[in-house]
Amino acid sequence: MMLFFLLVTAAVLTGCGYVGDPLPPALNIPVSVEDLRVIQRGDKLVLEYTAPSLTTEALVLTHLTSAEALIGDRTVAIETPKVGQPAHIELPAGQWAGRDVGVSIKLSGPKGRQSAASNVVTLRVVEPLPSPAAVKAQLHPEGIRVSWTGSGVTGEKYRVMRVPDAAAVVDKSEFIDRAVELGKDYRYSVVAVVGAAESLPSSASETVTARDAFPPAVPVNLTAIAGVGSIELGWDRGLDADLKNYRVYRNDQAIGDSDAPSFSDRQIKTGERYRYTLTAIDQAGNESARSAIVEIVAP
Repeated sequence: MMLFFLLVTAAVLTGCGYVGDPLPPALNIPVSVEDLRVIQRGDKLVLEYTAPSLTTEALVLTHLTSAEALIGDRTVAIETPKVGQPAHIELPAGQWAGRDVGVSIKLSGPKGRQSAASNVVTLRVVEPLPSPAAVKAQLHPEGIRVSWTGSGVTGEKYRVMRVPDAAAVVDKSEFIDRAVELGKDYRYSVVAVVGAAESLPSSASETVTARDAFPPAVPVNLTAIAGVGSIELGWDRGLDADLKNYRVYRNDQAIGDSDAPSFSDRQIKTGERYRYTLTAIDQAGNESARSAIVEIVAP
């Protein structure tokens, strides 16, 4: 009988593993937000951040139950974000106008326990900035020139936005967009910026098609010298990057084109007086105004 008891006891002990001490229940506290960004846009404070996906115990966070923003000395309930997703919150800014405030957020997990405060963003809240007005976009020899009327607020800068795909920040009320492609359409709007505050976007400009509508520089220093049975013309080479060639005029009639800054006129009559001028032509076919006139009697 004793042997049977010992065998049974051994079997029971062999089949049971050691479980260990029971673990305490998880607290499910969200880790704190680390990428809070805050700006003022018009009369709103705009808060953007990424909601966490883990707890402080490195467990997967299933959901969040509430969120609040700490702005200056006030706590404001805000929309609860989804776990691991970007959040965008807009709050009226008027009550903090004229003040420097620190902004942070806290999130609560499934058991209502709050995270630690996020990174703090400090900004000065101002009266809403007026949107820039009268935005114009016009062709320019170097691209497209955008101009507008600002409000004149001290320290105001401007963010120029282009459709499609570009932006630039400038400190005066004009911008030359040199990164355009000929034949493409562009529209522009402008936002005024002072510190962390920005206006609502201006109305968009009219659509402008980028194209080369500007002729090269007028040729200079045209000279005429009598040759043997010819009149030899010479002038300074133009510096325009898109220069194609030159067109020579005799007595107001075009008589030929030249790739080089020289031309030999052999269609002349001895004793006749001739008047010469010339223009420069670019790759788009734009022709400059005519150069100064030179006169000479054929030998």
